[in-house]
Amino acid sequence: MRHGRAKAARRTLQFFNLATSGAISPPYKILLDGTFLVGAIKNKVELFERVKKILQNSSFSFFVTRAVLDELNTLDKVSKDATFGEARQYGLDECEIIEYVRLSKPEDNVENALCKSDTENEKISASESVCRLIGACNSDGYFVASQDDDLLIHLRATPNVPIFRLYRGVLCLDNPSSASRNAESKRERKKLLDLNDEEKCILKAVREC
Repeated sequence: MRHGRAKAARRTLQFFNLATSGAISPPYKILLDGTFLVGAIKNKVELFERVKKILQNSSFSFFVTRAVLDELNTLDKVSKDATFGEARQYGLDECEIIEYVRLSKPEDNVENALCKSDTENEKISASESVCRLIGACNSDGYFVASQDDDLLIHLRATPNVPIFRLYRGVLCLDNPSSASRNAESKRERKKLLDLNDEEKCILKAVREC
């Protein structure tokens, strides 16, 4: 990895660690969707080694939802492209599988076109399974690896979701989104409001030095 990208990745990891009060910290959890798995297979990306470098050699695990595997299985059956089957097999072999039962319904106050309500026993789409797992603020601290533009729009509007993408076959960790930065700014302002008078005086003195 080039020095510039390594430095940017380090800053991004530090940002999310502070913004989530340590919820995003080693061992990291990397959620892979089908579009990303297919892209990695097509571009012959050595995922484990590339992710390890970006995460500064910290420990991590790959995760995939059952809905993603089911989608890849369907595409493999209807397509002549073997990539879908290879991507699904990678998910089966290298990832911890998150079953449908572990995916709660989206919060009632979250407007999300990708997350539509359904019955408890109805299977959900691959993108919806990712949305449900992330929820309103990614409280479980997942990274998401995806090439799905519609899904990424939603994830970037959700605070504290680190995103992996492939750019022309190169694995990159995106900078924190505006939603993440805005949420962190609000958290910092709240911390300042919670300071007592003595602490505010000390902070003011430090800033004036």
